[in-house]
Amino acid sequence: KSPDLNPVEMLWSILDKKLAKKPIYSKAALIDRLQEECNNIDKELCIKLVESMPERIRKCLKAKGGHFL
Repeated sequence: KSPDLNPVEMLWSILDKKLAKKPIYSKAALIDRLQEECNNIDKELCIKLVESMPERIRKCLKAKGGHFL
């Protein structure tokens, strides 16, 4: 149940950092920026996140299920 093992959670973290770079003052602006950032997600980034699963699982096992990132 660790979010550290979920590639989507890692992607949300990346999107959150991108959104935080410029202030957003309205719900409409947030929706627009989120749409823009989602449209610009690099396919290779998604592949890397999924391919990193075995290593993250190893780290999780080593941490006995605790936080490891």
